[in-house]
Amino acid sequence: MELELVKRAEQCYLRGPIGKRLLSSPLQIMELLNECANHNTNLILLRAENLTPGFFDLSSREAGEILQKFSNYRIKAALVISSDQEKSRMFNEMSLETNRGNIFRIFEKVEQAEQWLLS
Repeated sequence: MELELVKRAEQCYLRGPIGKRLLSSPLQIMELLNECANHNTNLILLRAENLTPGFFDLSSREAGEILQKFSNYRIKAALVISSDQEKSRMFNEMSLETNRGNIFRIFEKVEQAEQWLLS
């Protein structure tokens, strides 16, 4: 799996590549979790294009499956999506809810996501 290990001061996190899909199915989330374990980090930054095609359509349940795995395995995950990314109203509502927690948050800029991950 093509993830970049980013080191900042005393911490490191994995970052998904620009413009590449990493997950074509929610079942592949375990590969991401294994990569975190292999690199001894519980921090990951992903981009919208790294996720499954149905992630932004909550009726597919893909977002729920993926977020549940992050929670179960205590992986702190940041998602960077552009403001023009097509999202449903329900996804926007879910975003507001998840951004209150400490496991998964959504950002528009990589710098914001990195700051939250490393805080």
